[in-house]
Amino acid sequence: MNLLPAKLQRKITTEPNSGCWLWLGYTDAKGYGRIATQYGHNKIHRLAYTLANGTIPLGLEIDHKCRVRCCCNPDHLEAVTTLENARRGERINATHCFRGHSLADAYIAKGRNGRTQRVCRTCTTLRRKK
Repeated sequence: MNLLPAKLQRKITTEPNSGCWLWLGYTDAKGYGRIATQYGHNKIHRLAYTLANGTIPLGLEIDHKCRVRCCCNPDHLEAVTTLENARRGERINATHCFRGHSLADAYIAKGRNGRTQRVCRTCTTLRRKK
């Protein structure tokens, strides 16, 4: 934790079992730790990664290998593509879509928000028939 300024270290607790550095400060609705800086509000895991490894490579995003969104341990963070981050995400392991269709034949596409997501072929077929 020495790489983080003392001001930030006071807002972090270490989880003994997992090694996660849990952010005790403000978290957004999705559970990511947030901090106000001179450049605006930033996610704490991105700041921690940058302090430990330098700038985040263009076109990559920071993935929590531990799957804990408020963790800011640089050892638990990795710069990956959006597609890889989606593959590692919680929904990527789902076997059925929220309507109950099998995702065995799902495909990956970019949504309207620009994020990569798995798409249910059955839902797409039904939507196109309407």
